[in-house]
Amino acid sequence: MRKILTIFYLLITAFAKADDTATVQAAVSTGSITHGSYTISSAITLNHSFNLNGSTINYTASTGRAFLFTAANIKLYNGKIIGPNDTSNPSGSSGITFQTYDHDTVANIQITTFPGYGMVGNNGNSPVITDCKIMDTGYIGLYYNNTANSITGGELARDTIDRTALPASTVTEGALMLRGTTTYPATGWYVHDCRLIMPTSPTDITAECMETRYTPSARFNNVFYSGGSIGASIANSNYVRVTNSTMTGQNQEGLEIYNSQNGFSGNLTINGQLNDGILFDGSPASAIDTLYNVSVNGANRYCIYFYNGVNTIFINACNFTSTSANYSLNVQQAYNLTFLNTNLNGNGIGTYAFEFATSVGGVDMTGGSITNFTGRFAAAYSVTPIVVDNIFLRGVTRSGVTMSINNSGSATLGTNIFYSLSQWPTSRIPVFGGGKILH
Repeated sequence: MRKILTIFYLLITAFAKADDTATVQAAVSTGSITHGSYTISSAITLNHSFNLNGSTINYTASTGRAFLFTAANIKLYNGKIIGPNDTSNPSGSSGITFQTYDHDTVANIQITTFPGYGMVGNNGNSPVITDCKIMDTGYIGLYYNNTANSITGGELARDTIDRTALPASTVTEGALMLRGTTTYPATGWYVHDCRLIMPTSPTDITAECMETRYTPSARFNNVFYSGGSIGASIANSNYVRVTNSTMTGQNQEGLEIYNSQNGFSGNLTINGQLNDGILFDGSPASAIDTLYNVSVNGANRYCIYFYNGVNTIFINACNFTSTSANYSLNVQQAYNLTFLNTNLNGNGIGTYAFEFATSVGGVDMTGGSITNFTGRFAAAYSVTPIVVDNIFLRGVTRSGVTMSINNSGSATLGTNIFYSLSQWPTSRIPVFGGGKILH
């Protein structure tokens, strides 16, 4: 009997978890904690900086958060925070919560296995999150949303958000989501040298690597976007720069520009999308945007889809290679596209370089090439009567493509369609958007 009781006692001792909430909270006042493993059941409130000293914090509650910032200009750093599970629950517990305080910092923290958010914040200026890993979060990796006042966005540097441990069939929402509102924008976020990794082929379109809304003048540089429904979705955000990055393996599109103007996307590699490499859309539509040195190769549908009123897009020194029998560039109700030194390669598979779908046309193309399309230069189609016109090509290398437009339905061709320099009227000098091609 004594032996049975001894074994029972040892089992209870082995599986019992001490609640160290009071110990950790008390250590906040000293600024650091002794290295070790601690179990907490309620939030640790931070009113000044706290060094976890390499410790692991195990948070057991199904709701709330492990750490809550309650003051400005403080820092949480150097440790690991583990939650109770990764079952998706927007009301479930989260690793870290920012409140309305300014200039708070999280550095060298690993967060894993929370049902809600890895980090979540709102209405505070200029948070800084560096050298962190957020993994296996059920709902969203990092979500910062301001709804009560306009803020200056913060900085994310050298961070990884990885949600690939979740089943693609159940994952919703994104790795990184930055939001403002029409009334209260979040201006100037700077995200660089980060990795945003989502499961391959999620069934939910909201499962993006990154989504921004109302974040004008944001910069996203040297970011790796892998998997998910969309790589980078830039919505309702003017003057945004997306540069020196890779989008790969999305099941919708690598880059989406939605209702955003005066943006610049440059030095991008976009490959392996199940639908489109790039989507320009919005209501109102995106306009006055620039692509520079962008490579799209491996999109299963269109290299670029210009949709529903998109106009005044400048494409410079880009390379678009078709890997399906679809059109390389689908121009649907879009117009005024300017190309400079850009190559369209049908790869012996693509049917048309351009599809004008209920579009009035408006293409200026100088330099570059159009090669190896199985059909013609372009197709034009419309259910309602429309005239496709103002197509100007100058100094463009052409081979393996029939240089004409196949019109059908109620689409007719105008008179300002010129495929070679000898055809150009002497009165027409291409202006390339008034010199707005950017580098």
